Amino acid sequence: SLLASTVLVLPLRRIEVLVVEAGVQVSYGRSGLVRQRFALSRLDSVATTRLSAWSGGGLGYKGSLRLMGWAKAATRAGPGFRLGLDGRRTFTVSVDDPDGAVDALAGLGVRRGEGDR
Repeated sequence: SLLASTVLVLPLRRIEVLVVEAGVQVSYGRSGLVRQRFALSRLDSVATTRLSAWSGGGLGYKGSLRLMGWAKAATRAGPGFRLGLDGRRTFTVSVDDPDGAVDALAGLGVRRGEGDR
């Protein structure tokens, strides 16, 4: 079981987040082949947050936007940002400079939400 969990976790050791005029793209792994895209029209709010190693069930990809209404992608404890989506869902991701992402999205017209720090 340890080998199976290691095989599933290794591709998620790297998360890259890009903020562009069309919205937000999150790529996973070294190759970046696994991606999530959030169109600007889906973004209701953006806020900084502080992730702990145990918040939301630990590190890695947790939750389900479709089934549970929330998801979290975290490679480490520390800074991150939270996207409010479609009026009822949230996606949280760990990043080095959440303030830059929040400022960029606010510049594109996304409302600033309440931050955790």
